[in-house]
Amino acid sequence: MDTLTFISNTIGQLLSWPVAVAGVALLFRGPIAERLKDVRKIKTKHFEADFGEKLEEAEAKITSVESEILNQSPNP
Repeated sequence: MDTLTFISNTIGQLLSWPVAVAGVALLFRGPIAERLKDVRKIKTKHFEADFGEKLEEAEAKITSVESEILNQSPNP
């Protein structure tokens, strides 16, 4: 096997999985986006994030702003 063939095969094998995953993500971006809205906590070996508290605060803020807007009287 010559060097050019070796490099071509190596690059092809290294890029095949990321390209396949990106293609699937593009095909299913709508359902993936819908499911990401439901994520409240992410935990890995080195990282942990909890979005539940911030989401509850944001929902409360939205509710209070909506009620303020609905309670305002229209100005003539």
